[in-house]
Amino acid sequence: MKRKTALTFLIAVAVGIATTFLLKAGIDRPRPPLPMQDVSVYTQSFPSAHATLSTLVYFYIAYLLTYFTQNASVKVWIYMAATFLVFCIGLSRILLGVHWPSDIIAGWFAGGSMAAFCFYIIKWKRKLRIKDEG
Repeated sequence: MKRKTALTFLIAVAVGIATTFLLKAGIDRPRPPLPMQDVSVYTQSFPSAHATLSTLVYFYIAYLLTYFTQNASVKVWIYMAATFLVFCIGLSRILLGVHWPSDIIAGWFAGGSMAAFCFYIIKWKRKLRIKDEG
């Protein structure tokens, strides 16, 4: 069970990385033209890989952590912490001048969509397991 969960997580991250860089190459949007950029960047701007992958990873981890508790307030705090971290990462990319706000928003939607799809697959696999046992 733990190996399957770890494998699912690794596959989700690999698909997230591949999807993000395929979108970057296909859209080919330039970065903001700020003369004071102190950060070296080598890829296109849209969507933000940091925003996409942080959303995918932190919400996936939050989903796994909430699986082990029945306490609703604990679940809310876990998801609030994930949301805060993801927001701060996205905001930092804008403040560094390496992304447009729309890059971050698109990254959040892409990462959230991938995470939601993974959660759907996990629940679907659990339902299949219950039907096979019953």
